[in-house]
Amino acid sequence: MPWDKTRCAYRRLLAPAWVLGCMALCAGCSSAGSAASDVVDAMADSVPDSVAGDLAPADVPVALPTAAEILQAGPYGVGTLTLDLEDKTRPTPDSDTLAGTNSRLLSTAVWYPTVPTGAPAGATPGAPQAQGGPWPLIAYAHGFFSFNVENEDLAILLASYGFVVAAPLFPLTNIGTSGGPNAADVVNQPGDMKFVIDSMLASSADPSNLLYGMVDPARIGVMGVSLGGLTSVLTGFHATLRDPRVKAVAAAATPGCYLPADFFQIVDLPLLLLHGTRDWIIPYAANGPPLYAEAQAPKTFVSFQGGTHAGMAGLAKAVLEKTNSDQVGCDTLVDNTTATPEALATLSAQFGGKPHDVALAECPAICGAKADTEPAMVIDRQLRIVMLSSASFFRSVLAGDAGCGRFLREGLAAEGSDLTVQHVP
Repeated sequence: MPWDKTRCAYRRLLAPAWVLGCMALCAGCSSAGSAASDVVDAMADSVPDSVAGDLAPADVPVALPTAAEILQAGPYGVGTLTLDLEDKTRPTPDSDTLAGTNSRLLSTAVWYPTVPTGAPAGATPGAPQAQGGPWPLIAYAHGFFSFNVENEDLAILLASYGFVVAAPLFPLTNIGTSGGPNAADVVNQPGDMKFVIDSMLASSADPSNLLYGMVDPARIGVMGVSLGGLTSVLTGFHATLRDPRVKAVAAAATPGCYLPADFFQIVDLPLLLLHGTRDWIIPYAANGPPLYAEAQAPKTFVSFQGGTHAGMAGLAKAVLEKTNSDQVGCDTLVDNTTATPEALATLSAQFGGKPHDVALAECPAICGAKADTEPAMVIDRQLRIVMLSSASFFRSVLAGDAGCGRFLREGLAAEGSDLTVQHVP
């Protein structure tokens, strides 16, 4: 939905944090910090989904930042910690050789803004927080056969601009799952994301906690890659699984083929989609463009010419260095019985996606068609575009940075002919 002055004025009534967002419309990409206010705590639950915040408005004069400016470290240092969370209200089901339990263990990596230290880029464990909160929160969902720090560089970049990022390790879809990851557990992962958000808000409300006063309950976003992308979309938009506190969603290499055409009719939130045309695991044509077409505005879709599936996360750089044909991912998945067409079609029906027979007929098998008609995008470049896209999106939508919004609309596509950026305000 389009931005208008009424929305900005409404935010002004909600909290002083949004005043900073409105003032930032006349500036370039800037710090995401905002002042705390009792009004935010009192009214956060009543903020309508429609007031979440679109890309900062295009009709306000603002300088266009460069990619280098967006990727440079922000004004804050970055601290990190690990929270050993346990949701005792929901079970972990049996999975292959792994016996189920009565709770869900969610070891969660957290990155947050600290006082600038002048130290080299990175994150300092347990460092004291910076002044200026509460900050926007991003809950990050990792991909299948991966782990929660797969995009740590992006988390550090966001934290340096005044964001808190929390990334849980899902109990049955991470790379270390005993007996192999189980894709069927994705139906439980939106609940994990909700629990992590609950836990972060509880920590922020506890004066004895290191995270005290850090999280703004009115500015929460989610992001994920692959199965984590599906998790994020479900958390933001699903009729019954969604968390109404989520105000922005970013998803990369998402298996959108399994979502029905009316999936996005429940609520409209700012949405960023990323997909590579050379994705062997979640093929581009059947998943990326259809998902974007079905989504409601405001929405942005970044297509990576030659972009791969694994190249959406930093894990790919560590494993495959400069190029990636997704072959390693396909070799890993070949014996996983939870990722077969039949299993995924059954899963689709379970979470309210396309009916089993429709999904089986319409959604291509993972690694079923390996298109070698174009060279793979270099991993370093693909990760750079992931960071540019995601950081610009969240800084615009959740922090009101007009320069970042303009970069996503205009500047990103100018980064090269191997990118296509579509946007509907």
